[in-house]
Amino acid sequence: MHSLQRLLLPLALCSVAPAALSQGHPYSFEDPSADPSARFPRPTVAGTDDAIPARYGPWSPVIGMPDEGGVQRSDEELAQIFASGGSQAEAPDPRATLYSETVDGMTWLRARAFKARVAADGFQYIPFLGSEAPRNFPVSFRLERATLGGREIPLSPEAEVTREGDRFILDRGAVDVIYDVELDSVEQSFALDVAGASGDLVLDIDVETDLRFEVAPDSSFRFASSFGGMSYGTAIVLDGAGRRADVPATFDGHAIHLTVPATFVAAADGPILVDPLLGTYVVSAYGGDQERPDLAYDRNTDSFIHVYEDDFSGSDGDVFFRRWDSTGAYIDQGYVDLTGDNWRSPSVANIDFLNRSLIVAERTPAGTTDNEVVGRFFRYSVQALEPVLLIGESAAGWDNFIPDVGGSWAPSTDGTFCVVWQRRFSSGNQLRYRIVRGNSTLEPIQFVNTGTNLDVYETVISKSSGNPTSVNTWNVAFRTVNQADSTEGIWSMQVNGDGTILNGPVEVYGQPAGTLIRELDVSEGLSLDGLDPTYLITYDQFSSSPESKPILVCRGSVRERIVQLTSLEHSFDLGTNSTGIRFGTTATDFLISYLESRNGNPFQAYLTAVDLLPFDNLGVSERRTDLGSVSTVSVRGTASIASRQSGGLTSSFSHINWSGLGTLTAWDVRAAWHSASNGDATGLQYCQSEPNSTGDYGFLAMYGDVFLGTTKQLVATALPPNSVGFFITGNGFNVVMNPGGSVGNLCVAGGTLLGRYSSLAASSGPSGRLTLNVDPLNIPTQFGATAALAGQFWQFQCWHRDSMGGAAVSNFTNAVTIRFQ
Repeated sequence: MHSLQRLLLPLALCSVAPAALSQGHPYSFEDPSADPSARFPRPTVAGTDDAIPARYGPWSPVIGMPDEGGVQRSDEELAQIFASGGSQAEAPDPRATLYSETVDGMTWLRARAFKARVAADGFQYIPFLGSEAPRNFPVSFRLERATLGGREIPLSPEAEVTREGDRFILDRGAVDVIYDVELDSVEQSFALDVAGASGDLVLDIDVETDLRFEVAPDSSFRFASSFGGMSYGTAIVLDGAGRRADVPATFDGHAIHLTVPATFVAAADGPILVDPLLGTYVVSAYGGDQERPDLAYDRNTDSFIHVYEDDFSGSDGDVFFRRWDSTGAYIDQGYVDLTGDNWRSPSVANIDFLNRSLIVAERTPAGTTDNEVVGRFFRYSVQALEPVLLIGESAAGWDNFIPDVGGSWAPSTDGTFCVVWQRRFSSGNQLRYRIVRGNSTLEPIQFVNTGTNLDVYETVISKSSGNPTSVNTWNVAFRTVNQADSTEGIWSMQVNGDGTILNGPVEVYGQPAGTLIRELDVSEGLSLDGLDPTYLITYDQFSSSPESKPILVCRGSVRERIVQLTSLEHSFDLGTNSTGIRFGTTATDFLISYLESRNGNPFQAYLTAVDLLPFDNLGVSERRTDLGSVSTVSVRGTASIASRQSGGLTSSFSHINWSGLGTLTAWDVRAAWHSASNGDATGLQYCQSEPNSTGDYGFLAMYGDVFLGTTKQLVATALPPNSVGFFITGNGFNVVMNPGGSVGNLCVAGGTLLGRYSSLAASSGPSGRLTLNVDPLNIPTQFGATAALAGQFWQFQCWHRDSMGGAAVSNFTNAVTIRFQ
C-alpha cells in the first residue's frame, strides 16, 4: 500500500501548517508553506560549555538492508504461541538473589534487606528501609585497633580483600575480618590466633553513621531512625574445639568495643572467632518501588530488554534490567547499577547489527549534588554489561538531566547511538546531544541553541533512526519556556546517523502563558505514500480538561496537522485523564501506548494503532486495547513501548511496560505484548456519538485501500452484545442529533444518495461486533445501487438497537469518510 520514496525539504527554512480542520469537513487542504511568519532561521549561538556547535548535513540513505541474523519467530508463530497461553517461564524474584559488582576496586552488594560495600578501608552496611526513606543511612565498620592484655596487635593500614563465594575476607595482617553475606543479614567475624595468651582480647571497631544508637532489651545494639535501621547482634567467641562464650560489647559513640575475657583466651584451643550478626529492621513494612520503565528490542536474539528504576531510597536509585524473548519467556536479569550513586530516568535503545543495547541514565554520585549523563552497553553475545561511560559530565557551571537515547538498525559496523539531554546553567537550560559509537567511542558533545530567553526541557528522541534505506534519521523533540513571558512551545529537529542536523530546530507548536506542556514523546519516521518520512509528536497539556491526547503530525521541519486522539478514538469523556503517551511503529502503523483514568478510577494502560491517511490525517485501525491496570489513581512513568520493527524486523508485534501499584504499597513494573494485526485503516473517523448501554462508545473503522476496484471492510466494535444493526452510507456530511428518537447522532447525509445496507442487518453477537464488506462500485442509495467515482468522498456509519433503563432505544457509532481514487 505504501511506497518508499523520499522528498528532501530545504534545510534553511521550514514552515508550520495550520492545524484546524476546515469547517464542516474532516479533511483540510491548506498549503503548509502559505504562512511566511511561520518560518524560522537556524540558531547559531555558541554554547557556554565545552560543547561544539551542531553541524548540518544532507540526508544519506544506507544502501542495502541488514540481513535477518539470529533466529526470529514469525508473527504467525507468535500468534500461535500466545493463543495457547504463551511461554510459561517466570522470572525469578530479584529480591531472592544476591547481586554484586566490582567498581573502582570496591565490591557492591545488593540483597533483599540491605546494600553493602566491601573495600580495603572496611565494610559499609546500608539497611533497606523502603523506597520512601528520604536517603541512605549507611553504617561503616573498620577494625581500628586490637589489643591483647593491653598490648597492640599490629594491623596493616589497608585490608587485602579476597572473596570466596558469598564470604569476603579483609586480611589486616594478624586479624582476618570476615563477612558472610546472606539475603537478609551479614555475619561479621574476627579470626586470629591468640590461643594460650594472657590478658583480655579487645577489638575496637570504628563506626561511622548518622543513625542514633540504642540498646535493645536483649543487650544487642541498634542504629536507628524513624524508618528503621540496623541491628548489631550480641557477639560470641568460638575456639577450634567448639567452646563458646558471650563477648561483652560497649559503644562509646564512635566505636564498638568487643572484649574476649582473658580466661577464655588462656584456655582456647587453636584460633578463635569473634562473631556478631548484622541485620536490618524496619518500622513499617514497605517494599521497593520499581518505576519509570523503558525497553528496546534486539532482533538478533529476538528479545526485549526492559530497564527501570529500582528505588533503594530517596537518594539512591538503582537501575535494573530484565530480558524476555518475543514469546514472553524469561532470559536473564541483573543490575545496571547497584552502587550508592543515584541513577534515575533510564532509557534504552538498540543496534542489532552490533548485537548491543545502550542503557543511559541520569546519575548523581553519592555525597554530591552533581548530575551526569552516563551509559552502559549490554552485549547480547556474552550477556554482560560493559563499564560505565560518562556521556555528559557535570561541572561547576552546569548539570545534566533526563537523557534519552535513539538506536539504529542500519547494517554498519560503525553503528551509532544518539543521546540527547537537558543541560542546566545558572542562566537557563539548553539542549545537548552526543553520538556514541557502538565501539564505545564518544563523539564531541554538540549544542543546539534555540536563541535567547528560551529554556529547554524534556528532550526526547525516537527509539531508532528508522528504515535505513528510506528514513535513516532520528527525530528529536523538546519543550521550551520563554523566560520573558512564560509561554511554552514544542520544537523539533532531525539528526542524521553521523550526528549532523538534517532539519530544524524549529518551533512546531506554541502555547499561551498559563498552559503547561509536559511528557513529550516523538516517534520514528515512516516513509509512506510517496511522502517524506512522517513522524508524530505528543505531549500532555495539563491545563486541558478533559485531557485530549494531542498529536502533532510532522514531516521534516513542518507540522502538518494536530490530531486529538481522544476524538479520533471516539472516547471523549469529561472524566478522562490521559498521560504517559509513547510511540512505537510497525512498517505501516503508528502505535500509541498511554495511561488513562476515568472518573477518578485507577489508571489503565491502553494501546491504539493509527495509519496515515490523505491530507496528513490519522485513521484508527485498532482502538484502545486494554493492556492492564496501574491499580491506583496516580502514575509513575509512562506506558513505554518497543516494537520488533524498531529493531529492524518487519513485524506487527511489540512489548509495552508501565509501573503499577503492587503489594506492600510498593510499585512494580508490568508488561504486555501486542500485535497490530487489524490491517491498514483507510477511513477517517469523525463525528462524536453517545455512549451505549455498555458504557462505551460504539466505534467504526474501515480497512483496505482507497482504490475503487478493491473491496473495503467496515468493522463496528464496542456495540451492545447481541444487538441488531446495519450500516448506512452517503456522499455528504451532516450531524443530526437524536434522529427519530435515537440516543445517538446521524453523521452522514446525501439526499437521494443516502443509502442503507438494511438487507444485511445482523446481530452483533456476544462480542458486540458487526462487519460489512463494501464494494465501491455497488453502493446502495434510495434509488438503487450506484458506483463511486474517483475523487468523491463517501461516508459510512453503523446504526444499532440497544436497551437503556429497560427501554428499547437505538444508537449510532461514529462515522468514517474515504476519498476514493
